Amino acid sequence: MENWDQNLLVESTEDRRVVNIADVIMGGGKTSAAIRYINQSPPDEKILFVSPYNKEGDRIERACQQKDITALEEHRGAKMNDLRYRVFSGRSAAGTHALLSMITDDILERISEQNYTLIIDEAVDVTRTASRKDISTFNYIMLHDGFLVDEETNVVSFANEKEEAACRAFSSEFTDLVTSGNVQYRNSRMVVWLFPLRILAAFKRILMLTYMVEGSTAYYYFLGNGYEANMLGVRKTEDGGYEFCPKDQADKVALDLKDKIHIVENRVYNKIGDADNSLTSGWYQKNKREQTKEYSVVTKKVRNVFKNYFRCRPRDFFWTCYKEYEEDFADKNIKKRFLSCNMRATNEWANCHYLAYPINFNLHPDVYAYFKSLGYTMDKDKYSLSMMVQWVWRSAIRKGEEIWLYVPSARMRGLFTDWLEEVSGG
Repeated sequence: MENWDQNLLVESTEDRRVVNIADVIMGGGKTSAAIRYINQSPPDEKILFVSPYNKEGDRIERACQQKDITALEEHRGAKMNDLRYRVFSGRSAAGTHALLSMITDDILERISEQNYTLIIDEAVDVTRTASRKDISTFNYIMLHDGFLVDEETNVVSFANEKEEAACRAFSSEFTDLVTSGNVQYRNSRMVVWLFPLRILAAFKRILMLTYMVEGSTAYYYFLGNGYEANMLGVRKTEDGGYEFCPKDQADKVALDLKDKIHIVENRVYNKIGDADNSLTSGWYQKNKREQTKEYSVVTKKVRNVFKNYFRCRPRDFFWTCYKEYEEDFADKNIKKRFLSCNMRATNEWANCHYLAYPINFNLHPDVYAYFKSLGYTMDKDKYSLSMMVQWVWRSAIRKGEEIWLYVPSARMRGLFTDWLEEVSGG
């Protein structure tokens, strides 16, 4: 069978770097189209498929029998050895996003010598910011000339071995990131762990499967580093499957969501989120430090919404907040029902119908400033909305079932409601 969409993926060359992006809503068939692409790819084309979580690799292995693609071992050390074996044997593999940050130079060299396509399921997290403690320590040492900053790349390094040894005040993760060249300092701001470009350069083709790509850091990272975006769509085939296609030929997907997602519109529960800056990370930090009434209110509302408003069973709900405040919310009934607010891909909560999202999610100012320095102004609302949508989609809505959602932040509730109207056809 001819792979019609094979030619849609633009290859990168020395003179032209391209990232192919299938920006398609959840349930629009992009993973199915990727499976079709893999199964119909030529024998000499090798695939490295990466997803945010391990179990997706098993799915790809089962679905791509024609390609002999193998899910890598889950243990970190075994996983890297497994990848090395697959690459040096000229074979395909499936793993996690985290795998990319661990790839060694010898593996990359062999990838670059062969016909490898990198398929990234969901926009990879190209940036991480440092903890407040690490930032404070960093700023102090910068004042005392303990760091060097490369004038061309902005990469941070320790001034000397003595300075590195003296930096035990840093977390071990931060020290490792500095020594591996993954910390940058631009415009008096620090961005930690920028996705290494040398990894991307090793692949002949790059395909990213995502949704709301313009709300992702990955999109601007590609553009800011000289990559051209080739936008793709997905359409149904005659046999009921899915295939990639030019963006302007994609199926229009209208989801029946307005009648399936029920948002709490209760003044008693939502009042805490009226102000524009309420429930932001800074709001949480300030109100916890001062032990305000407002901080006590939001923690109580989250517990009460499940018990007294939704009246649901513990196994039928999940909730979130900023990780550092989790313990302040968690009584015995909800302690095990926490799902990180930046969780983008897992099916483990797909049987849950009741959700609480008591945060006003914002792009980190250091990340915003970094992309601004590259000439790109990120849309903060799109970023916030994309993170919330991905989180909500961990629930039973991914199976087409009704859900009930508590969003006390007026800003986040407004963004989400407007999006519901748009994707539901008006």
